[in-house]
Amino acid sequence: MKWTELIDRLAGLAGVEPWYFDLQGRRHETTLAAKVLVLGALGFDVSSIAAVRAAVSTMEEETWRRWLPPFIVQRAEENFVDLFLPSAELGRSWKYDIILETGETVGGEFQPQQLALLGRREIEGRALEHRRLEIPPLPIGYHKIRLASNASIESLLASVPERCHLPLGLTDPNERRWGIATHLYTVRSKRNWGVGDFGDLARLAETAGQAGASAVALNPFHALFPGFPDDASPYSPSSRLFLNPIYIDVAAAPFADASAELRDIEPALPALRDARLVDYAGVWQAKRAAFEALFRAFQKKGTRSALAAEFETFVATGGTALDSFAAFSALQEQHGVPGSAGRRFIATRSASPSIAICNFLPTASSSTPLHRLRRRERKSGSSAILRWASIPTAPMRGRVRTHTFSLCAAERRPTISIRTARNGACCLCTRWA
Repeated sequence: MKWTELIDRLAGLAGVEPWYFDLQGRRHETTLAAKVLVLGALGFDVSSIAAVRAAVSTMEEETWRRWLPPFIVQRAEENFVDLFLPSAELGRSWKYDIILETGETVGGEFQPQQLALLGRREIEGRALEHRRLEIPPLPIGYHKIRLASNASIESLLASVPERCHLPLGLTDPNERRWGIATHLYTVRSKRNWGVGDFGDLARLAETAGQAGASAVALNPFHALFPGFPDDASPYSPSSRLFLNPIYIDVAAAPFADASAELRDIEPALPALRDARLVDYAGVWQAKRAAFEALFRAFQKKGTRSALAAEFETFVATGGTALDSFAAFSALQEQHGVPGSAGRRFIATRSASPSIAICNFLPTASSSTPLHRLRRRERKSGSSAILRWASIPTAPMRGRVRTHTFSLCAAERRPTISIRTARNGACCLCTRWA
């Protein structure tokens, strides 16, 4: 083979795409020069025909050197696994087990000589054969497959759908739908606190729905670091399991209308709303003070109400994940970057059930998606450790009767959605794991 042909072959084996389409639908072929640069960056020696030929041989032999690839991805309807077995051991009885994601196990025994033969190869004096093992249909998910004879090997097997999940209404190729995209924190309104919140989101979804939109695409809402409010990128979260409380609509919270402390914060809000750039630190400082005020109001007026029972259910449901996240956030806010003190605290927290946690409580009675803040303090000398946490709300209805706020968990990627009853407009925010 010529050097150019070998480069094409190596690029294919290394996963370099031979072509791509741009935004205008024009096809572009990957040039030879681009392939050489990418392969070099990947660590391949492409300086000579001999070097490229050796790299091709190594790549082609890599799959054959294990009975099973370390990670197998195949469509759910492909009920087989390819094996690469030593010819000298084909006369043995082999066994396979597949441990499903649910914990169930399926498997059986087989004779390799009875399996379909797809190829032969000799590597370093060892004769190997490519055989195909038929397996039972598997559910979509991540499973483990274990192969055993005189030794054993285990691999991860991902059983995947034919295509990615599509919401209802997007599966008909003859229907054309449109939507808008926005970063919620940049949304301006006359009533938010300098960062677009869930109240703005409800109104945005309603407006988009009335205009005929089918979706509103959003930035992630992941929790960030309370001690560093200016580190505001939603793509660098402290946790992908919990929401950023800066998006809470304070005005929609219980006790907000009657809180004198909230009225004391109001003079600072016009400057936060009118700032040319989002003042994350200023907004968080104002909202944090508001959350504390709302919690004090809850302590005075709501501790024996249905609201309190709902809160206790929230804490119990959050369990260890909520406890750990809250403790981490509290230590980060008080001490900055977690160090040995934080590690000691986390290590001993299970033995200290009195340690209090600060949480946000979902409620079904507000006009927009809302978490209620609860702060507890555990005194240690003259200091108080605060812990913050939030989770996506449970399904709720508000005064704007056309909206619901829910959490969907399809395909391991929970999606926050707001739907309008008028024409099905929805707001989607995907959490990537």
